[in-house]
Amino acid sequence: MASRIANYLGTNHTSYICTQDDVIKKIPNIPFAFTEPFADSSQIPTMLVSELASKKVKVVLSGDGGDELFGGYNRYIYANKYWKLFSFIPAYLRNKLISTIKFYPTRKLLYYFFYKTKRIINACFII
Repeated sequence: MASRIANYLGTNHTSYICTQDDVIKKIPNIPFAFTEPFADSSQIPTMLVSELASKKVKVVLSGDGGDELFGGYNRYIYANKYWKLFSFIPAYLRNKLISTIKFYPTRKLLYYFFYKTKRIINACFII
């Protein structure tokens, strides 16, 4: 499908079908490829695409980071909204609150309270 779209648009296109072995070989390199740990399923595909691209070009522009830069996640909106509530709490107590809330379960009945509270407090802590 990607090849058909590239042909239709008249773009230069490179195809690559990765194997299970390609994926498994990338796993040991993950800690060395990223500056901080994160749990995102895009790590391995990003590494595979970057390796393929590096054979043909020197610079690649991607969309990674735009959400963080432009506040595209709801937690940043909530953080600004609720910062006034949490800003008076000393950082030491906010840290304790965050570390305590992180261990609470996020089952369906508790979802809105615990999960959303965790996200808001974490976002406020980032500010």
